[in-house]
Amino acid sequence: RRIGVCNGGPLVLTDQIDGSGWHCVTGSLLIEPGWAARPMADGWQLRHGADQVVRVSIESSRPVALDCHEAAVHPDYGLQRKTVRLAWRYAGPLPLRVATHVETMTPALEHQLRSSFADISTPKRASRDVVLGQLRFGPIRATR
Repeated sequence: RRIGVCNGGPLVLTDQIDGSGWHCVTGSLLIEPGWAARPMADGWQLRHGADQVVRVSIESSRPVALDCHEAAVHPDYGLQRKTVRLAWRYAGPLPLRVATHVETMTPALEHQLRSSFADISTPKRASRDVVLGQLRFGPIRATR
């Protein structure tokens, strides 16, 4: 997984899954409780209140199925809150490249989110959950 952000551009998480043969691959984003997700043709629009809007779009080298379903987050021991998980799924031959673009649609949120991942000035690799602002990017899972 590579994570990158450029001045004036979206946050981009690029997952490159190399190999051969037939595999099932899933990638997901666990959204902070309080955000609502609305499906779009190439991803989702996320809304928190009246003035915070984020667009999440998926670009892939092969067709992937998009899904949005209820999930749970555990912010503290013994505490469970309902939230939404955004996911893409693929079943087919590798290699596969999936880029997740996260763009804020409101200036105030743009500043807040950019400051929360200001330390990402160059692409980095991540194998576990990555938490940026109010989005949690889960690890990629592949099965044969």
